Amino acid sequence: SDVIPENRQWIFFIVLLTASIALALMLLIRAIRRDRVAMSFGSAWFKVTVVIGLAVFVMMVSGLGWILMNRMKHTVRNDMASHMNLVLSLIQDRADMWLEKQMILMQRLGTEPALVDATCRLLKAPQEKEALMDAKDLAFIRQLFQTAPGICHAPDFFIINKSRVSIVARADADLGTKNKIADRYPAIVDRAFQGKAGFTPLMHPDIPDANKPGRNPKPLCTFFILPLQTSDEKII
Repeated sequence: SDVIPENRQWIFFIVLLTASIALALMLLIRAIRRDRVAMSFGSAWFKVTVVIGLAVFVMMVSGLGWILMNRMKHTVRNDMASHMNLVLSLIQDRADMWLEKQMILMQRLGTEPALVDATCRLLKAPQEKEALMDAKDLAFIRQLFQTAPGICHAPDFFIINKSRVSIVARADADLGTKNKIADRYPAIVDRAFQGKAGFTPLMHPDIPDANKPGRNPKPLCTFFILPLQTSDEKII
């Protein structure tokens, strides 16, 4: 760092103070030895002494101010660093708690018997868009997702088959098509079919706003990806 450490600052100040005192003593001794006339206010010696004294005083005040300013800067930096670390730690803890809660809710939903049974029936039905749109199980699952804790406010949701085709989605346009999340993050989806839950990095939900065509004003979001499991722990 370009800032002198605190202990060196104090050493510098002590040396400066000692030198100033020594200089003052030398001037005092010389003054005692001089003729009394030299002590008059109008003498050149007195003027020089005053100038030197003022210069030493200014140097001491400036040096002390510089040291105090550096100490204050160090203190402020350390306090800000500690405060920021505390804030980041709290944010991280809150985010971890929220993530853990969401994962528990999603895993509970992934074993919901009604959802699993409806999904099994959809998997046995034709996987074309028109057939899926007419299926009663699709309407049931959509209603279930719209009221499920932790997912009712989600910008989108999907159930995909092992061919990575969406058989359930919030939007009809996504039914019977290759799932966009599986295309972007195939490794996470592969782990889900192996029974391991996960989540995507932040991404746009890709749902256009009807009031602003051509734009995606939705904020970035994270998609939780988890397996649907039957009662015998079979991944569907």
